[in-house]
Amino acid sequence: MNLLRNKILVVEDNKTCATILSELLRKRGYEVQVAIDAGEAAAKVRIERFNLIVLDLFLIAADPFGGPH
Repeated sequence: MNLLRNKILVVEDNKTCATILSELLRKRGYEVQVAIDAGEAAAKVRIERFNLIVLDLFLIAADPFGGPH
């Protein structure tokens, strides 16, 4: 028995896209959290573990993870 729920962080600045994606994932049994920018995502991963991060590659905000802009 898997005691850990599969947790997914959706990083998406478009509210409509974030809502649609998170609802589809929830309906399939995943625990989903949403961050609207890279800074919020960085804050969430510092305090919680996620099995998967779905990242909008075209976010406007600076990347706190140190990746290309």
